[in-house]
Amino acid sequence: MTSSLPENELNLELKCEPLGDGDSKDNFDADKKDDTFDVSDSDSKSNEKVNVVLLDIEDSISSKVPLRIKAGRFFPDYIEVELSEKTEKINYNDIEYICAGLIMDKSLTSSPPKTALGQMLQSIFAGDRDTEKPQPVITVNYILDIYVKDKFLPFRINAAFVNYKSFLDKVGYISFDNFKLLLKKIASQSSNSVLNDTSYRLLLNKQAQKKYSSEVEFLIESSEKRKDLTAEFTWASVFACDKEE
Repeated sequence: MTSSLPENELNLELKCEPLGDGDSKDNFDADKKDDTFDVSDSDSKSNEKVNVVLLDIEDSISSKVPLRIKAGRFFPDYIEVELSEKTEKINYNDIEYICAGLIMDKSLTSSPPKTALGQMLQSIFAGDRDTEKPQPVITVNYILDIYVKDKFLPFRINAAFVNYKSFLDKVGYISFDNFKLLLKKIASQSSNSVLNDTSYRLLLNKQAQKKYSSEVEFLIESSEKRKDLTAEFTWASVFACDKEE
C-alpha cells in the first residue's frame, strides 16, 4: 500500500542528540534558549518576588485571614471581638489603619428562579432565549479591615455577616446604615488611627469612589498603602470637614 503523504513528508526523521558527559539538562536548555526571550537575572528575581508575595497573600486569605469578626463589644480602652474560634481584645491605641472597601463580585449562575412568579417572568422576558445559559450576577458588599500594631493581617468586618446588635445600642433596618455607624464608632474611639479614602467618604455620608473586584484585590492594595500612611486621612480631618459643612 502506498501512502498518500507527499514524498518530502515521508522522509522526515526525528533527530535527538545525546547530552555529553559534562552537560546537564539545564545547560543544554540554556544553550538552546532564544535570545528574543532572554530576561535579565535582576528582572526575573524581582518578578519572582512579586509572584511570591501575591501567592502568599492569596494563600493567607484562603487559609488564615482575614480574622473575621462575628460580634463584639466596646469597652473604655478596647474592643472585645468574637472570632470564629476565640475572642480577642483590640486596644484603641494599637489600631493603625482602618480601611473600608466596596466589593463588587461578578459571577455566573444558571439557577432558575425559585418562585413560580419568578419562573413565569423569566419565561415572558427571556422568550426563545436559552434560559439555561449562565447569566451574570453581581454581588455588592462592604467590608471593613482593621490593621493593628504587630499584626501583619487585619481584622475584618463583613457588612453582611456581622452581628450589629452586639456592637451598637440602636440598630436600624438598613445594614449599610448600621455599617457606617459601626465604622464611625471605631474611628472615633481610635482617634490616632488613619483612614483610607472610602472610610473617609463614608464618614462624611458620601459614596465610595473606588470599587474592588475581589477581597484579594482590596487586601493587596490596603497592605501596600499601610507601608506609607502619610497620604491617608485621620479622624481629626473628618471631624474638621464635618464642622465646615
